[in-house]
Amino acid sequence: MFRPVNKAGRVACSRLSARSVRQIVKDRAADAGIEVRVSGHSLRVGSAQSLRDRGATTADLMDAGRWSRVETMLGYVRTQDATLGPMARLRYGVKQPRGRGCRPRRHGKARAARRERRWARQASKRLRRASKKVEKGLARIERAVIGS
Repeated sequence: MFRPVNKAGRVACSRLSARSVRQIVKDRAADAGIEVRVSGHSLRVGSAQSLRDRGATTADLMDAGRWSRVETMLGYVRTQDATLGPMARLRYGVKQPRGRGCRPRRHGKARAARRERRWARQASKRLRRASKKVEKGLARIERAVIGS
């Protein structure tokens, strides 16, 4: 998607290196007057935070960022999620970002992570039970065929 362009304006067939992308991001940030620490990874962080501000669900974020673990994705949007809590609003007077609307009551990240792990354990337990039943059924059929 991103290709190097030489001084003559010709686009190369190779892709940009990670170092080039990092330098381009830093240069554009400096041109925009951004003085905080910026890296090539800032694009990933910024897009996740912008999506969360616009009301993206956890599933939407995980799909967009191609994260496989909820905990990893939550690390990118922790500041947005913290501003939604009642204690943050009470202590700092932080308001919900625009575009959020009313949201159902949310439980803590740790509780949600425990719930998801429990569901995963239960699903794997159901799969093990089902596979044992299949094995028993196959063994019964095998005995019936061999015994005939």
